[in-house]
Amino acid sequence: MALTAIALALALASTSAEGAGAIDLPVARPASGPIETIAAKSDDYNRMTVPVTVREHGPFRFMVDTGAQRTVLTDMVAARLGVTGTEQAQVTGVAGTRVVNVVNVDKLKLGRRSWEGKQLPILLANDVGADGIIGLDGLQGQRVMIDFRRNEVTLIDRVSRDPAADGFEIVVEAKRHNGELIMTNAVIDGVKVDVVIDTGSDVSVGNRALQKALGSRVQGHTELQSVTGQSIQAEYGTARQFSIDGFKVTGMPIAYTDSPSFALMGLDRRPALLLGMPTLRLFDRIAIDFVAKRVMFDMPAASIPNS
Repeated sequence: MALTAIALALALASTSAEGAGAIDLPVARPASGPIETIAAKSDDYNRMTVPVTVREHGPFRFMVDTGAQRTVLTDMVAARLGVTGTEQAQVTGVAGTRVVNVVNVDKLKLGRRSWEGKQLPILLANDVGADGIIGLDGLQGQRVMIDFRRNEVTLIDRVSRDPAADGFEIVVEAKRHNGELIMTNAVIDGVKVDVVIDTGSDVSVGNRALQKALGSRVQGHTELQSVTGQSIQAEYGTARQFSIDGFKVTGMPIAYTDSPSFALMGLDRRPALLLGMPTLRLFDRIAIDFVAKRVMFDMPAASIPNS
């Protein structure tokens, strides 16, 4: 059985003399208006992609990945733009660390939000499965709402309040670590687990600490493919019940592995889970509020109990 886990933690460390600070992409700011809804599409892995313009070219389809710390360009887009890497950086994905080229991008635009004069690592388009990745560096300081039913991504600036973004059935407080929001009140089969929302993965990935705590029987072996082009061996099993603030999911598949992504987030020593798209798509909407440090879920109408 083969799964494609696009759980790209993607920390960067510059290998140039200028140091890691040279690889820095600030939060995108809207040119006008604090709220914007962008039409999205689902790719072959059920991930959400949005149109992005790079150096006035495009639009290109970039995957929205809340499990990636950095925004990424692919080699096909770089070739079309005629840009080549002048520096290198280390990137860490679900399956390992790799040194890649970094290119200068004078302008990248998502809707009205834009970045200027920054550098992006290059990954292979065949490995990413999209033209690029919008990572946490482009989402910080905002509320990011993903509507799976309408295929929309709404970005809400920190100073605004959008009534349409409220009314969620489940609101979970989270803590921040290196830009990630980590939910600490989830439970899997009686085991308390730290959870990171990973919209870039088509499978939920658990660490070895979670596997050990659950005493999970191995149902089979698989290989997780990373957007870095690397692969890692994993065992898979099925959790009887995943619950968070009253919402329960039964029979949730989990792939267990020693992914370096967990160590990168400080989650390698206690039970932790990268919650992938198969479970996230059970909800009508999810929202990640990086300012208020909370994650919100809108349950399907059929699953809401009668009062």
